[in-house]
Amino acid sequence: MIVQLQSLLSFQASSCHLSNCGKSSDSIHHCRNLTDDMIEKLANRGGVTGINFASGFLNETAELSYVKDMVKHIKHIVSIGGIGCVGLGTDFDGISQNLEVKDASMMQMIEKALRHEGFREEDIEKIFYKNVLRVVKAVLK
Repeated sequence: MIVQLQSLLSFQASSCHLSNCGKSSDSIHHCRNLTDDMIEKLANRGGVTGINFASGFLNETAELSYVKDMVKHIKHIVSIGGIGCVGLGTDFDGISQNLEVKDASMMQMIEKALRHEGFREEDIEKIFYKNVLRVVKAVLK
């Protein structure tokens, strides 16, 4: 994944959307999670990464995918690449794990947690859909 993404970002002229990722760290080693350098390069190209809801992307020791871990990843990605490079990549159709946010009817849990962390309405809208929509529109031009 790392080599492929670096290759993509080296010649990609327009934005791209990495739909199901998280941030890499010393304690989370998932092959689809992004390093800080990758996040920065993606943001510089106007791209977006979608936070995956699976616990293995968020916290290697958790048996359940928690909203607090999703928000932690979102905050980190925003701190590196800005509010415009993060979205949600729920992967509801591909996760066979226990989830705190089990389906779309529970998405308000994430909204509430983001508000509690100081995210503004316009930032939450970007995270929930506007960032991905911007990239899709740019790619389809």
